[in-house]
Amino acid sequence: MRIAVKEFLKLIRHPMLWCMTVILLLYNLILIYGAVGDKDAKLHFHSLHDTILAYGINLNEPNPNFNRTEPMAEFYLDYVEHAKTLYDDLNMYSILEHKQTFFNYHPDPNGLYQKFLRNNYRRLQKRLEEIKATGEADYGFYPGTACGIHSLLYGRLMRPLMLEMALLMILSVLYLMDYERMHKTRHMVITTRLGKGVMYRKIPTGIGTGLLFNTCLAAGSFGFFFHCVPFQGLWNVPVATALMAEVRAHGYYPFITFRRLTVGSYFALYMTVLALLLMIVGMLTAAVQLLLQNSYFTFLLQTMLYMVLYLAVPGGFANFLDVLICLNPSALWIASTCWFMENEVILSFAGNEFWCIGLWAVIAALGLLCGKRHYKRLEFK
Repeated sequence: MRIAVKEFLKLIRHPMLWCMTVILLLYNLILIYGAVGDKDAKLHFHSLHDTILAYGINLNEPNPNFNRTEPMAEFYLDYVEHAKTLYDDLNMYSILEHKQTFFNYHPDPNGLYQKFLRNNYRRLQKRLEEIKATGEADYGFYPGTACGIHSLLYGRLMRPLMLEMALLMILSVLYLMDYERMHKTRHMVITTRLGKGVMYRKIPTGIGTGLLFNTCLAAGSFGFFFHCVPFQGLWNVPVATALMAEVRAHGYYPFITFRRLTVGSYFALYMTVLALLLMIVGMLTAAVQLLLQNSYFTFLLQTMLYMVLYLAVPGGFANFLDVLICLNPSALWIASTCWFMENEVILSFAGNEFWCIGLWAVIAALGLLCGKRHYKRLEFK
């Protein structure tokens, strides 16, 4: 425990990661300010937020005392009336056919894979009927077509934030694991049994400290975002509400989640999966470092790995191999706005995020075992 504390203090006292965190946070604040942070935008969102709450969160039970003469009232009521029709003719089978035609993605119509895709959208169609029956579609929120809050938060902000958090995680792990080599004390440390075991304490300490830096970065970024775009009173709104629907690459329709998720539970589940993903990044970094024993080569190989996974994401096999390829961290990053909901054809099945996490956790664990064996052999030379 004392060694882990010393390693933690060694990392936490180093100015490099704090400087990196501050620089990345400033970048995020500038990004948010450019999107929703200037005076006029903040005034618009706060006024619209007050209007949403004044009208009533449940659109089927509006506030009878709602003041329709307010400047924002007419703007909001137009969207409410339009949103009520979005679920009327929505059909998930039609969306599947449209996407397959658009991408020219046509597996064997009598094959098991095509049945798998159809079955996924059959479940989504059943979920669609459930949303309509339970009134999940009739809740107030920032109009998706005008504000695009979901894609702004989970796309424009979250995508760079994920890369930044992964970078901080990698640097945290590498700094501790390569500390002895960089300070030319490695051969003195690994000659003792205690020194030999220090490396294995560095890995969880580096991952834990990386999560700490990530928490600081995320807290500052999201804190400023929610200051500019207030969510008070909206956390219990279902993500599948028609008012949140946005124009996307393949049409204008609501976000069909695989199960009922409110804005608050969606955000919490999202951050949980992100934390698990970052831990896997840390484990992979440690595994490669144990094998290569050089932080510069490890960083380069990590970058190449995620780039290869990114390039491999587009499906071209029209079989289950596409699913296996797309269950990777880069695919999760690409689909950042579509977690836990109807996604691209290949990944439109419930729990694909957790399948990805589980698969890569196994890969990272096997990598650590191989790295540990290699490291032990190096020490006895």
